[in-house]
Amino acid sequence: MVSETNTIDWSATAAWIALAVSIVTPTISLLLNNIHQRKLKKLELKHSLRLESYHQMEKVFNDFLDNVSSKLHFVGSHSKEYELAYHKLFLYVPKEYWQTLKIFNEIILTNSDSDAIQEQYLKVTEILASLLQETQRQIPT
Repeated sequence: MVSETNTIDWSATAAWIALAVSIVTPTISLLLNNIHQRKLKKLELKHSLRLESYHQMEKVFNDFLDNVSSKLHFVGSHSKEYELAYHKLFLYVPKEYWQTLKIFNEIILTNSDSDAIQEQYLKVTEILASLLQETQRQIPT
């Protein structure tokens, strides 16, 4: 009985392993980097959209307040800009505040006493300010 010895060339095996690792490692690294970059880009886009939405909301609120101020100075005037600004508010104000906005609009349009107008104007301004502050807190810096 002749026994065959199986000799392994360890230096060749080590070279093959090193070659495999040198090919696979950059590929895995590139793949993981691309996945990470994609996640970062999605976060960037999400942040950009939130920021844009916040600025749009801020613009609508400012337009409304400007138009209300103008309307209060020229009592009795009915302006298209005021109506447009009033209706745009409903895009950004939660439904729970709609009734307050409607009451304020009715008071403005009927030219009720100035104390009621000032009281409702203060309520609406507080609502809009709190909504802007809440939204701004939700946007990461």
